[in-house]
Amino acid sequence: MHPRLIYLPEPIFALLKKGGQLSLKEANSWRLGRGEDLSPLSPLYDPATLLLKSGELRGYYEHYLLRVLRLRAGDKLKVFPAPGRSHLRAYVEVELRDHLLVPIAYYEEKIPAPPLSETRVLIPLIKGEGMERVLGAVVQLGVGYIVIFQAERSVRKLKDRINTRFEKLILRESMASRRWFLPLIAIFPSLSIALSSVSDLKDTFIIYLDPQGERLHRLADRFEEEILESGAFTVLFGPEGGLTPEEEALLRERKVIKVSLGNLILRSELAPIVFLSQLSYILELKGIRGRGR
Repeated sequence: MHPRLIYLPEPIFALLKKGGQLSLKEANSWRLGRGEDLSPLSPLYDPATLLLKSGELRGYYEHYLLRVLRLRAGDKLKVFPAPGRSHLRAYVEVELRDHLLVPIAYYEEKIPAPPLSETRVLIPLIKGEGMERVLGAVVQLGVGYIVIFQAERSVRKLKDRINTRFEKLILRESMASRRWFLPLIAIFPSLSIALSSVSDLKDTFIIYLDPQGERLHRLADRFEEEILESGAFTVLFGPEGGLTPEEEALLRERKVIKVSLGNLILRSELAPIVFLSQLSYILELKGIRGRGR
């Protein structure tokens, strides 16, 4: 059985690392004002830190540990720092005692990063529950950076509460799939702002899923040379109806590789899952793994 785990922002993790005990009530209500800086990485940030800063995690950890995981007194779990993006995996093993997280031991171990840990994925807003299904799958596949944007043809529109819903979903899916680091995320009102705001996107290859593109398996031989040299790459998915001509013009200024899934016609919420699964498998076979931080 895989160990159960949770993510706590660095200041709280540091407390446990030093041997301090933490009540579930305190984990639920930890806010700014104790001298720690919980400012999110801009524009990419980890959802646990921002949710904690905004107070949106009030009551969350107690509910997750006692109602979802159904932990009882004496049960153990691992606490990871958020976002914890490093090959050196550090965590504190704790035991639940009377609603207290009591540290038992601190561990560090080196592990290889998953194939997609340095991959940036640009996902447009998808209507209905499709967005939630895509985000859950992307997290489980080990993608390191998730950039959500509102495309010109997106039916769904950005709202503050939707942002919080996405952040909580990514945090929950990361813990449920027992990932050892949290993905960093960013949310933008347009593709143009996303491409210009995330500096990491400027010099990377952009793989764009396009019916007119080349089959993924035929591009596999280019991955080892070009992607290893670039150190990272980006995968862009379009919305229902595809990108507009104005949005496609933004891609001509960058290094774009158009890739197709062949004759398959997939819904906008299924295409990213199928494509990223195939890509992860190909990178795994070629021994290409993310470098971590």
